[in-house]
Amino acid sequence: MAEKQSFKNLAKHSAGFGLQGGTYAVSVAGVGQGVVDLVRLNPRSSAGFDVLASHRADGNTTVRLPAGTYQLHVTGAAGVSATIEGK
Repeated sequence: MAEKQSFKNLAKHSAGFGLQGGTYAVSVAGVGQGVVDLVRLNPRSSAGFDVLASHRADGNTTVRLPAGTYQLHVTGAAGVSATIEGK
């Protein structure tokens, strides 16, 4: 069974979630004029770094991600929905 994380009504950021690593389809909706960033959290500090920066439009993309803990950060939008699903 494919790994999947789904989020609804995001306005700021999601809780941290783990991914096993691999190729993922990332879908976002409701962004409008805002921005959605997928951030990999650093286990050694509170800082993270963007792995999918400035997703500015509703739509889909495919990314290859290492195993780790991630968050979605939303700027300038509310009610954003997103899905990250392993392929």
